[in-house]
Parts: sequence; C-alpha cells; structure tokens
Amino acid sequence: MTDLHKGLIDALNSRNDLEAKHILAMMHKPEFDELALGDLFICAAKNGNLEILRLLQEIWSDSLDSFLKKREEEDGVDSSLVMDGELKHQLQAREEYLVEACSEATSNAKYEAAGVLIKECGSSADVGLYEVLMDAVLDGKFDVVRVIAKTGIDVDYAGGMYEQSALYAAIEHDVKDAMEIFVEEGLDINFTEVEKNKTLLMRAAYFGSFRIVEYLVAEGADTTRLDKMKRSACVWAKISLEEENEEEESSDYEKFFIDNDGKVVEDKDIPEGIDNYEMTVMILERVTPMEYQL
Repeated sequence: MTDLHKGLIDALNSRNDLEAKHILAMMHKPEFDELALGDLFICAAKNGNLEILRLLQEIWSDSLDSFLKKREEEDGVDSSLVMDGELKHQLQAREEYLVEACSEATSNAKYEAAGVLIKECGSSADVGLYEVLMDAVLDGKFDVVRVIAKTGIDVDYAGGMYEQSALYAAIEHDVKDAMEIFVEEGLDINFTEVEKNKTLLMRAAYFGSFRIVEYLVAEGADTTRLDKMKRSACVWAKISLEEENEEEESSDYEKFFIDNDGKVVEDKDIPEGIDNYEMTVMILERVTPMEYQL
C-alpha cells in the first residue's frame, strides 16, 4: 500500500472528506489494484463517506473498462463475450469487497452507505441491511426504517435470518407507521405480488390489520382489485373472520400490537365486543362496491 493509500484511509477514518477527495485527485488510476480499491471501499463504507464511495465506484468501473479494453486490443476478442479465469477473478473479487463493505456499513449503522452498495452489487450484499430493517419495523424504530427505505431497497425482499420481508411483517403485525414510510418513500399503494396477484390491501385484510387497511383505503388503494382466485380484499377479510370465529369460542378478545416505542401494548382502538377482524370487514364493506364483496 502506497503512502497516498494510507493517507486516504486516514482521511476516511477521520471523516475528512475534503482531504480524501484531494488525495483521490492526486492518485493515478493505474495505482488502484483490487486490494487497494477493496480496502478503500470497506473503509469508506464503515465511515459512511457517501461521496467517496461514489467516486471509488467510478474509479473501479473505469479500471474494469480499461482492463477490458486492453484485453480486446491484445486478443482481438470482445471481452463481454468471453468469461475467462482472469476476468471472472476480477468480477468475483469486486463483488466480495462490495459485500464486505456493505456489511461494515450496516454493522456501523451507516445505512445510506449500505444502500449505495446494494444498488451496486444487488441482493448478495443486502442480507444484513434487510435484517436491520426487519428488526427496526418490529421494534418500532421508525427513524431507522425511514433511513433504510430511502436507499430504495426492495422492502418486499425476504432475506437473511427471516423468512418474510419487512413489508410482510409490517402488514402481519399491523405496523401502520412502517407502511406509511414505505409508501412515502416510493412503494405503490396498489403494489401487487406477482405469484398470487395479491395487493397490499388484500394482505392486510387477511391478517385483520385494520389500521393498515384504513390507511391504504384513505390513500386511495383500489378495493376492486381481484387476485388469481378472483377474490377482493373485502372477500379475504370475510374469509379470515370466518376462520378466526371457527378457532375462537368468542371474537371478543384483546388484541395486542407494537406501539411507537416498540412496546407490545393492549389495543385501545377496537370497541368492546369487536375484534380486529370484524373491524377490518366493517372498514372494507363501507368502501367496496357490493359486487366485489361476495
């Protein structure tokens, strides 16, 4: 590692972005081998240096382009059509460094930096950040939820130690604040999963998540959408209520949910004698055309 590389790492660790950019401008791109670039990526990610991360990404892309161009000149073959050992090694090394950099950013709560890296290397690096997002949704840490959602990651992706997505968890546990953030940060109010053609409203209706149902309806969610079984959200709410009544001797029971402080508390929004499934049906019956209620 050269003195300039060491100086750049020192600048990154001290969050002296001006000095870091000055050193980058002094360094010639041929100096950047895989090891040096990887170490710089990890250091910048750990410290959340977004601008430096983007500059390093540009340098790395230029370096790879130069490598491919040189190969084409020497071999007379389009490198995009040939994946030999050397090229495969370059790409694999790059992905490994990006994954480690994303992990460092996530473990140091530099979620924006992790988001930048996820966009660069895809789902191979997003596991740690998705786990943080899931925990934030379930623990009521909505400031963290917003920061991560702003990165543009797929909130409906299930990865890591959890078998469901953060979006699915928010719906199942009726965490309306998280849903509001997802929508504000770009989630389509009528988002539909491909496999079963179910909308957010249908999912929430089935779980009896009446707060999210009420929010989605207020935001203009389409109550007339049908899934592959030709069922609307209102129909799913009624099916779920029937299933719940078959399991419970009485539908008059206490519902618990996660509040803004991440605490599980007794639900005070449901009138006595009515449960969350009945509330969901009541909300949807008011706004769903009759032909979509059967």
